[in-house]
Amino acid sequence: MPSPQPGRRLPAFGRELVAAQKSGLNVPWLVIALDWTIGRAMPRVVVPKEIPAHAFDLRLARGLDCWVAHRDQPERALEVAHLALLAGARRCGVFDVGRVAFMTTADVLAARAMVCAA
Repeated sequence: MPSPQPGRRLPAFGRELVAAQKSGLNVPWLVIALDWTIGRAMPRVVVPKEIPAHAFDLRLARGLDCWVAHRDQPERALEVAHLALLAGARRCGVFDVGRVAFMTTADVLAARAMVCAA
């Protein structure tokens, strides 16, 4: 992956993920956590709520299956999942760990289409 897009930054743990991929480690899927406590034992990056989602370079998700994991942040989770898909993620669903509720990639795209149409 090239350097982060101008004006955007890698999510927390993004540099480590990119380095692992460059060294040949196969990272087939990724958790994009919206909370520092989610997904610690998995390949993950963290997109904290204090920073706007569009400020992150999510191209590191290109070609990967992703899950945006969150607790009670459904609108932000949909935004981050949509941005990951736009950046080239193969699939990107949403998982609310508090409610144990899933949204598939198709659900994410449908929900974002409704938001954009409104």
